[in-house]
Amino acid sequence: MAQTELDSVAQQHKEPFYWLNEDSREFLREGYLLEGVEAEERVRQIAERAEEILGEEGFADRFYEYMSRGFYSLASPIWSNFGL
Repeated sequence: MAQTELDSVAQQHKEPFYWLNEDSREFLREGYLLEGVEAEERVRQIAERAEEILGEEGFADRFYEYMSRGFYSLASPIWSNFGL
C-alpha cells in the first residue's frame, strides 16, 4: 500500500464513528435499536449504564470515545438489551 493510501486510511479512522456506514446503520435499525434511536445514541446509553454499574466516574466518556474509534465491537445482546 502506498504512503498516500495509508495516510488516507489513517485520516478516515480519526473521524468519530467512521465504521458506521449506511449498511451498518441499516443492519442495526433492523433488529438491534429501538425505533427512532440512532447508533451513537445507543452507544451513549450503554456507556452511561455501564458507568452506573461500575461506579467508575468518567467511564462512560472513555467507553464512548473508544467505541467511536472502533476499538470495541459489541455483541448483539448488548446492542439489543443492555441498560434498557
